[in-house]
Amino acid sequence: MGQAEVPNVCTSETTEVLNRLKHLLAASNDAALAKALGISPQTLASWRARCSIPYALCMDLARTDGISLEWLLLGRGAMLVEPQTLLADDAV
Repeated sequence: MGQAEVPNVCTSETTEVLNRLKHLLAASNDAALAKALGISPQTLASWRARCSIPYALCMDLARTDGISLEWLLLGRGAMLVEPQTLLADDAV
């Protein structure tokens, strides 16, 4: 009896996050994304191979550009954080 192949969820999640980064940074391919992020194409390829999501980079984008982490990491909700939410967070 053969085993059913289990999809690699890790690769899928990493690809989805990297695709959202491409969308956000208007990068048409991995080379353009690497350039926009200021990293080497080899680093980006390593993230894909290791199923590594660049969480620190995602956090920086959230802080500096008002990007929703829920959108960037999970693909849910709006890409940008509501302005009143940003103001409330800054008051803390």
